[in-house]
Amino acid sequence: MRRHRTFEHSGALGRLGVLAVVTAAAVALCVVGQAPLQVVHEVSVLIAGESLRPQRESLAVWTSAVAWLVMATIAVRLAWGIAVGIASLVRHAVAESQDRSKSGAFRVAIAFLLGLVATTKPSGDVGTAASVQEHATDDIRHVVTAARSQPEVPWGSASPLPALASVGLAVGLGAHVQRERAVLLRDAPASARLRRPSAASLARGTALFERARAGQAIASSSVEPEALIVPLGVADDRLVQLTIRPGDAVSVDAEAGEARAVLRHIFNTVLTAPWLSGRRVVLCGFAATDVIIAEKVVFAATPGEAVSAALSIRNDLSTDARAVIVVADAYSPEFAELSDVGVAVITTGIGPNNTATRLVRERHAWRVSTTDDLFRPYGVSPREADDFRTMLREMTVVETDVSEPSDRAEPSPMKGEWSVLVRVLGPVEVQQRDAGEVQFRKSKSVELLCWLALHRDRPTASAARTALWEIDVEDATFHNVLSELRRGLSSVGHDDAAGRVNKQRLFLADGVVTDAELLRTVLREAESQERQSREHESQSHESQAPHEVIEKLLWVLQLVRGLPFADSGYAWADAEGITSTYVWLVTKAIDCVCDIADECGDEAAMLEATAAGLRMSPGDEVFLARRSAAMIQRV
Repeated sequence: MRRHRTFEHSGALGRLGVLAVVTAAAVALCVVGQAPLQVVHEVSVLIAGESLRPQRESLAVWTSAVAWLVMATIAVRLAWGIAVGIASLVRHAVAESQDRSKSGAFRVAIAFLLGLVATTKPSGDVGTAASVQEHATDDIRHVVTAARSQPEVPWGSASPLPALASVGLAVGLGAHVQRERAVLLRDAPASARLRRPSAASLARGTALFERARAGQAIASSSVEPEALIVPLGVADDRLVQLTIRPGDAVSVDAEAGEARAVLRHIFNTVLTAPWLSGRRVVLCGFAATDVIIAEKVVFAATPGEAVSAALSIRNDLSTDARAVIVVADAYSPEFAELSDVGVAVITTGIGPNNTATRLVRERHAWRVSTTDDLFRPYGVSPREADDFRTMLREMTVVETDVSEPSDRAEPSPMKGEWSVLVRVLGPVEVQQRDAGEVQFRKSKSVELLCWLALHRDRPTASAARTALWEIDVEDATFHNVLSELRRGLSSVGHDDAAGRVNKQRLFLADGVVTDAELLRTVLREAESQERQSREHESQSHESQAPHEVIEKLLWVLQLVRGLPFADSGYAWADAEGITSTYVWLVTKAIDCVCDIADECGDEAAMLEATAAGLRMSPGDEVFLARRSAAMIQRV
């Protein structure tokens, strides 16, 4: 009997050894990028006949699929044999001694579970490492992951969330970027465009605009007009906000490093949030490196200086006391007098006898003393503040295309050499030249087409994946989206209009254009004609007649149906400044038509142009004023 048990025990160990070998082979396949789900996706693409892989790579996919089937079969049989062997050992142990059976069975079960963990965990670690190495640098991946992932519930970790998680800060910084871009583009020529920021700033900016959309519902006003509404953090999926009234005192009761991070977030949000516009902030104990945008900041070296500065601002503002806030890294009794004049103070270490609102750092969460709300706060570190300043600087640079448009008159856009029109001046659509719409089964394929049409200078697969997906995606997912893009274009007779040059480089045929490209081309032509007319007045008869320029511009303006990329949510277009640029181009084209039409007495053209502007920005006062003037002239 003992010999029989020894035989069964050795047989089970042998099966465990074979299972270990099979597991090692499975890990090796995962390391080389042939994980089971990926292989299933790639085999489905091969079966559908839509794969873009060369024959050698297709053969490798089939080989991996067969290998996984064989290993799965062996693993199932071995697992069954191991289970039978363990069950036999348990039965024999029970027969010999009930006490020993309990102890032995427990040890066997623990050993089996530990074996499963040991064979599973390395595979996941290796797969994750391979994915990180293949698709992005650690620094950019950290930026994207920290910003794009939804904040976890506060339980288990109460440390401040990264700055990019803050919806209030995202809304404020996004609005600042849009304002700065509008100022820069206001008087720029039609050849101007916003410079594309660095990869790190672009990733950070894309995440910021994604987060800003989630914060559009933040109240811009309160039932108490003089109160400030400041987003503090999150509790589950709920945004926790702090109401600060004139003369309030707020104490952040936490370890110094975390307290300063929370204070940085509060005053940077106050300085940038559009619903808190006009507020002035006096900082005591903080430096310029802690501030992202320092337009409305007064720095004070001591509490006494902070009090004097706040009182001076308060006196200058007269009745608007709610516009002054003092933020200090440590409490001072000198701040007490500010409450009487309606200046709010936010600091740390206020004494327990004070009636201040407290943000208390507890073990698993933070707590608001006045409401007992538990939450996890947003924070801003000095490095994050510096990263944001770099991002803002790189996202607000205008450059001009030095190439000059042709002196000869170009044909009307409706007669140009294009076959597919990607309409982005409004809801995104794809149309053939005969006005038939091109249908795609995947919305991501349409987004990829837009991205390719707007990134012809360097259309790489890695850049497209970073822009279009919030998380890293499998190769098979990207292949499927690209295949559907090719299928959609092929279905209307445009074979090989998009695809791969090699594994990393993508391409899009020249016959696929956007309505924004056509608008820019016509605008540059109009500017060139105006410049030639000024320089060579005696030869002005050689340039196009004004009505021809108006006709071309109006043809493109009739394509405007709303804000660029309306309802599409392309955060990468906002981050790169493409949306802002197209709003400016449409506005510039309307101004051009109205100026030329006014000289020619063509009120109908002015009305048609302003109608396009109102489709883009309903209720815009400038467009309404121009339209009213045209109607009066017409009468």
